[in-house]
Amino acid sequence: MTQAASDMTVRSSDSRPAFADAPAVAARLVRAVSITVAAVAVIMAGVVVLARSPGWRSAFLPAVIVTLVAAIVSLPALVWGVFGTYYRAVGGWLVGMVLRGLLTAAGLLAAVVVWHRSPLAMLLLVTPLYFAQLAGECAVLVRALRNNG
Repeated sequence: MTQAASDMTVRSSDSRPAFADAPAVAARLVRAVSITVAAVAVIMAGVVVLARSPGWRSAFLPAVIVTLVAAIVSLPALVWGVFGTYYRAVGGWLVGMVLRGLLTAAGLLAAVVVWHRSPLAMLLLVTPLYFAQLAGECAVLVRALRNNG
């Protein structure tokens, strides 16, 4: 193995923190997720108003609530990962992603079964919000890892 290749591998015994400025990364992470979800929700509100469909209007608020709950519950796992090693950072991101996915699926199911919202409208409204949160997380974490490298 060359010297460059060995420098790029992370040893399991490596206990260096993943981020030198973990509190700042955690704050940027929360801010980025909040801004991306809010921006996409505002854009989607405009689309729902233009659609002029009562099914889409009745599904908009539950879709936003489901996404916000999933975002709030998954952020502590992400922030926990930021304050540890590289393995913990990846683990926190994966745990947050699984929590977000499970809560989003459960919220979609509850909105459709309990509140009788349109399944298609719910799925199509939640999907951009889900990916907005994922994009916000990835942008912050990739930039922080690149700057920390």
